[in-house]
Amino acid sequence: MQQLAPNNLDLDSSSWSISEESFLALVAVIQAKLGIPQTLIEFGSGNSSIRLALEFPQTQIRSIESDPVSLESTALLAQSLLPGQNLSLQHRPLRFQAYGPTEILSYAQDRSWESLQIDCVIIDGPPFYTLRGREACLYQLYNQLVVGGIVILDDYQRRDEQNMVRRWQAVYPDSFELEVIAKGHRLAVLRKVKAVSPHWQAQVLQEAIQTTQHRYQRLQFILQNYQPEKVLKPLLALEKLGISLASISRVLPTMRQTYTEANAAQSSSSLPRAARPLGLWGQGQAWWELLVLLFVKGILGF
Repeated sequence: MQQLAPNNLDLDSSSWSISEESFLALVAVIQAKLGIPQTLIEFGSGNSSIRLALEFPQTQIRSIESDPVSLESTALLAQSLLPGQNLSLQHRPLRFQAYGPTEILSYAQDRSWESLQIDCVIIDGPPFYTLRGREACLYQLYNQLVVGGIVILDDYQRRDEQNMVRRWQAVYPDSFELEVIAKGHRLAVLRKVKAVSPHWQAQVLQEAIQTTQHRYQRLQFILQNYQPEKVLKPLLALEKLGISLASISRVLPTMRQTYTEANAAQSSSSLPRAARPLGLWGQGQAWWELLVLLFVKGILGF
């Protein structure tokens, strides 16, 4: 039976969090496929973390978050609203890490989790500007996900998420059964039917590697030369259409800090292309790509 949520746990208050409709569908899927899971991992914490802990009081839930401010807010709510101790919140910074032949910006890995047996993984983070950060979440925990366990990916209406699932299926051929839930932002539900070794040389993955590295290079160039007025000016016309730029003004400094810290944490030999200067054409591409990324992903959520 689904729990009635307190008023301050509304899931429709932010366009970047899982919607109420998607959450209810997610709970129904977990109950139908797993009953009461023993261990559930959530990538991207928030009100949904507390809602999950209320819905599944007998499940050990571990929720991962890269934003310490958001994590602290969730922790304070958990202290006041959760009667039990089944929710564990963990801060993990965003870092470039190797997955097969490439590096992806995603949550830093926790080697202490290697002995876990996981029944359910929910992926609703990290933020869109990590490019393939959500994809890396499954690579981190594939071996710990039990056969019969499920992965639930939010925002499956987006092309990037659909391509992400195709790459998962290529890296782990015949390992998953896919079901799409047409609720809210759409959910992709992948049930692990057998364990396989990763096929890192899959063609669809190779095609994504070069594109991703070039996009990282362009984004890092822009963020290193970040001038708020230069980025925001082309978007001011959107305010006349009733579209608020507040979210963009908040996310740009966060993006810059994320990439700066991730680059500082990696070895000097990692991602060598990111340090190369861009020509005039590359600079123009970089500015345009950032504006499109912020508008399409950050505002429209596509």
